[in-house]
Amino acid sequence: MDHSASLPDDHEPEPGRVTIFEMDARGRFIRVNPRGLERFGYSRQDVEAGAGTIDMVVPEDHQRVLESIAGTLAGQPVCHNEVTCLRKDGSTFPALFCAAARFRGRRPAAVLGILIENTRQKALETDIVRLRMVEMELGRAKRSLEGRVRARTRELRETRKAMRALVREKSRTERALRRLETELASKSGKLEDLNTALRFLLKVKDREKTGTEEKMMADLRDRVFPYLRKLERKAREPEIRALATVVDNHLKAIISPFCRRLGCPSINLTPAELNVALMVRAGKSTRQIADSLNVAYKTVETHRVRIRKKLGLTHRRRNLRTCLMTLGTTDPRHKAMGDIFTGPFPAESLRGRDRRRPGIPGGSITHPPNPTGEQNMP
Repeated sequence: MDHSASLPDDHEPEPGRVTIFEMDARGRFIRVNPRGLERFGYSRQDVEAGAGTIDMVVPEDHQRVLESIAGTLAGQPVCHNEVTCLRKDGSTFPALFCAAARFRGRRPAAVLGILIENTRQKALETDIVRLRMVEMELGRAKRSLEGRVRARTRELRETRKAMRALVREKSRTERALRRLETELASKSGKLEDLNTALRFLLKVKDREKTGTEEKMMADLRDRVFPYLRKLERKAREPEIRALATVVDNHLKAIISPFCRRLGCPSINLTPAELNVALMVRAGKSTRQIADSLNVAYKTVETHRVRIRKKLGLTHRRRNLRTCLMTLGTTDPRHKAMGDIFTGPFPAESLRGRDRRRPGIPGGSITHPPNPTGEQNMP
């Protein structure tokens, strides 16, 4: 048998789509038509080198093709067996595999077969399946759309009824609203008159309050604080100077919003701590506070620690006096209060320093210069 021979193209029922071959019992090609070799990308030398059927189908179909060849050699022809063919360059295409045995005597000598490419048929089958799926989807969509149309029609009928009822209700509401607008206009005019009168009374009350505050501050400044400072400086006994300082602090606490903030329940300073806080805010040192209050230096330090704790300054690098200054009032009407409050207290240390300067008529003693550089009121 000549392995290099090829079948003529005249044997192809459909040129270009049919591969005709003859192979031995081991599955090696004996002859293949030229169009088949060209379609698979093989040459005559490949056939002579032992190329077989296994080389022309994908690995997934090897077992099935081998079983078909074995059945053919056993006398069972194979027809229209679908396989996926594999070209030499690795590309694939679907085909139908048909084969029958050629006997020599009573023994099978070879297998004759054809591979018919059915790419178009597969594409048509795929299109048919897709069209059937589309048809089914269209049927479902049609039924769904019909149901939605019926439901929407019912909703529109109900909406139309509701709209008619809403229009009737709107008409009734508009009539009631016009009546209410008329009543509101009348009451608004009365309220406007009342508001005008109330604003006038509030302005009068505010002016009276401001005048009272200014008069009280002027009286304290001119008639009380100068004599308290004079008492502090003239008194020989430390207890009298301490009591004068306490009276001075309490008077300022009464008129100072800052002091009222320090005395609120959230801070809860004791009277002694309040005195120390007032002096710290005025710029007094610990030694000066101790001398003014006639207490030990360590006692003032303890009060400062407790004040920092109550103000939430423990373990924080923030100046106590700066924090106390931020608690002062920013109301312009209390500027005079703030000036009185921010001035240093007149209690000096018991070291014999007696600073005097003329200021208030009648020989009143005024504050010494503020260490912070602020102007002090007498």
